[in-house]
Amino acid sequence: MNDGIGIIQNNHYKGHLSSSEILGLRWVQKNTVRAPLYLYNGEKLLGTIVFQNPKTKVIPNIADNKLFYTLNVKGKGSLIQMDQASTEEELKENAVIAIRKQITNTYKQGLKRNADVYRLSDALYRKDPKSWHNLSRNGGLKLDSNLLKKINIDVEIISAGKTKFKRKEKVNLD
Repeated sequence: MNDGIGIIQNNHYKGHLSSSEILGLRWVQKNTVRAPLYLYNGEKLLGTIVFQNPKTKVIPNIADNKLFYTLNVKGKGSLIQMDQASTEEELKENAVIAIRKQITNTYKQGLKRNADVYRLSDALYRKDPKSWHNLSRNGGLKLDSNLLKKINIDVEIISAGKTKFKRKEKVNLD
């Protein structure tokens, strides 16, 4: 049984990440076709959105001689199941929180193994080789928790099938 992935960088085995530790990879990899996302309100399942072909841009930035990265994630998905009455905005907010948590958790798990799971070093090398050469040591960048500074997530629910969203409460200003 396969459970996760093994990480090899620069011909060195960095360690193993379990299936639950790599959930963030699907939001960053270019070849992700379908990404189901289960949304919870505490312990209760709110619903399931399936995102098709999520797109992510990894943007390296250097300010005050410090390197940091911004991830811009865009996803369009279909609501395939709703277990609790929710508004579209509630589902989108929960989706953003869940995606950010998955991306952050996978990055932290990679850090524990000194592994560049999102290939941040490669993004800098392709954008600015001169800066990469100045900042790299032994063919890679020094990884730390401050390197991944911003994660911007934009989600859209393009279809809900026959599911009806809960109506927002009207506010009476009288």
